[in-house]
Amino acid sequence: MSITGESFSDDEDFKKLTQANFRKIRNKSAKIGYADGVSNGQEETFQSAFDMGYVDGLRTGFEFEKYQAFYNSSSTVEIQDEGLNQEKSLFINMAMPSATDESHRRFFEYEKETPSTISGHQKNYVDNFLQQCQRTLPLTTSLLATKNSVE
Repeated sequence: MSITGESFSDDEDFKKLTQANFRKIRNKSAKIGYADGVSNGQEETFQSAFDMGYVDGLRTGFEFEKYQAFYNSSSTVEIQDEGLNQEKSLFINMAMPSATDESHRRFFEYEKETPSTISGHQKNYVDNFLQQCQRTLPLTTSLLATKNSVE
């Protein structure tokens, strides 16, 4: 069986068409794969950053608010302990902003850094606050100490 010029041309055309279609499919697959990878990476990064921010925000709010709540509730009852009364005055002089105040958020100072770095700054900020309370308000800190608080 001999190959005529016409059938040879048809085979070549079919081969070229098949290769062109394969390239198009491969390129589209690569683009879709890239887009999926970018999307998945963004989702993972956003979720990870959200998780860190949630933990940091909860800890910050909890640690600051427990002192506020303690002293606010002590206004309705008379404290018999002179040391706690003195610490209450010291706490008032600390003029601590509300736990939800933006001044407690380290994000605004370090927004160009990675989420884990910002989280580290937030942790240090809360740790410094707890150390200040330990020095200034030792009786209150002892009463309010939690497992993960100042040691």
